[in-house]
Amino acid sequence: MSTPPYQVLKANHTGLTVSSLSQSLKFWHDLLGFPILYQHTASGPLTSAVVGVPNAVINVAMLEVPGGHHRIELEEYTSPSAEARKTFRSESCDVGNVHVALEVKGLNEMLDRMKDLKWVSLSEPQLVTKGRYDGWRLVFVRGPDGETVELMEVPASAT
Repeated sequence: MSTPPYQVLKANHTGLTVSSLSQSLKFWHDLLGFPILYQHTASGPLTSAVVGVPNAVINVAMLEVPGGHHRIELEEYTSPSAEARKTFRSESCDVGNVHVALEVKGLNEMLDRMKDLKWVSLSEPQLVTKGRYDGWRLVFVRGPDGETVELMEVPASAT
């Protein structure tokens, strides 16, 4: 097989469209502790062309994932109007569903604090008993805008 004339260098960020930037920052920044790298409003012909939405106006917050290798971009569209937009609510099995996976410690305490922010667990944390993640505890949580995050608690012996 020949080498293609292109190359992916690295992942830059994962973007999540949210209904309220301030509410989402309570989860990603206040609860999880992701530092805010910057906030700005994106609009104009370039923005509309890139996102494929005419007259888009987007309030953006870029956050650094601990470990420094990835970012989460929160996007709150103020145009088009809320009435013109859809809220995507899918199940994990639905084609096109995306989740962000985070390695964590203190999973039980984290889950308790999430309840106040309207994030819900899709199950109790599940203990993996074999394979690559033997000893890890896993759970999917869903946010108020339908976003899905997998929390992966690293065993104490691995930290």
